[in-house]
Amino acid sequence: MKDIINSFKAHLYERTSSPLIGAFIFYWIICNYKLIMIIFDGEMKLNEKFDLIKTIYPQEKITLWNGFDIYYQILLGNGLLIPLIITLIYILLLPYASNYIYSLWIKHQNDLKKR
Repeated sequence: MKDIINSFKAHLYERTSSPLIGAFIFYWIICNYKLIMIIFDGEMKLNEKFDLIKTIYPQEKITLWNGFDIYYQILLGNGLLIPLIITLIYILLLPYASNYIYSLWIKHQNDLKKR
């Protein structure tokens, strides 16, 4: 039993220490702060919470071809797509921008030393 608990703890630590998962959770919270505030509001009844979530995150219908409709929830966009895109930009593109700015800073420091 102790081995199972230790394995579970190690798995949780690995998940939370991953920069991808951590960044995704951070940006998901930012994109869905209204949902979190509604869920943790202690004064509202459960029915009121569900109704408010439905009004904040409505469903939109997208017609593809021959009347084939897809109901796209805005919650899916805020819940998965937008935070994932922001996370991938943060993880993949930010290091290049940081290296470029750092190289400019080093060049500027070297120019100052030469004077």
